[in-house]
Amino acid sequence: MNKIYVTGLPGSGKTHTGRLLATRLGWDFIDLDAEVAKLAGKPVARIFAEDGETIFREWEQKALHATQADYECVISCGGGTPAWFDNMDWMEKHGLTIFLNPHIDQIVRRLIENPESRPLFPELNEVAVRQKLSEFVENRGEYYSRAKMVWNRDEPNDNFYFAVNQLLSLYSARL
Repeated sequence: MNKIYVTGLPGSGKTHTGRLLATRLGWDFIDLDAEVAKLAGKPVARIFAEDGETIFREWEQKALHATQADYECVISCGGGTPAWFDNMDWMEKHGLTIFLNPHIDQIVRRLIENPESRPLFPELNEVAVRQKLSEFVENRGEYYSRAKMVWNRDEPNDNFYFAVNQLLSLYSARL
């Protein structure tokens, strides 16, 4: 097992945790949104604004499939990545999947504090952010729950890294 796909709601800490995990493992880090922006030649927010979510998700799938050639890397996925096309099946086949599931209050706080980098949460107040997150949980929850590891804390800690290493060992032994 030489890839880890980090999934979760927007604001769950996928990029932050993915970077820390990659550093801890001595692996490369890939932010899927950054890869989409490179492929499309424009920022994610602009893709959403000009082309819509479906076009963004098509670019996202291309960027995701491009990670097949990478080795020893942690990939931070977009919040909706697992729920589009066959992306969750594909990630499960090509790496270890982790679902970050911090408390909803923590996610809301992060989204309210950093609205400009969240194209699906433009200028929403706290009530609207909670409502949108609730819709995402309803629509994406079945995909998130398929991850091989679920982390129900606000931040990674030593137990998180230990669990990831254990899972990597188990999956590597099967190959």
